[in-house]
Amino acid sequence: MFTSQVKIPSKLGTPYEIDKDFTSVGGSTRSSENEPVTVDIDEETRSRVDQLEKEHIALTEIRRVELLPLLLDLIEELKLGKIEPKDFDNAAGRIRAQISKIRGLLDNVEGLSESSESRINKLKELDAKITRKRQELLDFREVVMKRDRSAK
Repeated sequence: MFTSQVKIPSKLGTPYEIDKDFTSVGGSTRSSENEPVTVDIDEETRSRVDQLEKEHIALTEIRRVELLPLLLDLIEELKLGKIEPKDFDNAAGRIRAQISKIRGLLDNVEGLSESSESRINKLKELDAKITRKRQELLDFREVVMKRDRSAK
């Protein structure tokens, strides 16, 4: 068996690594395991990878945003008399801008607006599909085993 790790290019700079069995790949021009392998992935997988990259970038940006120092600076300026209490609302605009930026970044993360009930329903549907497919595979296996027994 000829298995290798395939690296799929990523916009984040770190390639995705997938273990792949290349024993049955026809027309392979690969002469050793040290040569890189290119594998085409379907459009659905590529779009999912792109979505995950967008989510990763958004979450990384959100982690970089620090609201507490801005708030503490604002309170300190208020305590020192650098800003008047009536101007506090205007000075808090920097914090509002950061919160707005975070909200915009969160729009790139899939599933946040989804309710827990709908997630639970999706999980139940997926469990039902898995169970059904597992049963179909067991039934198919049984049919093949019966056929093999009768052929002998």
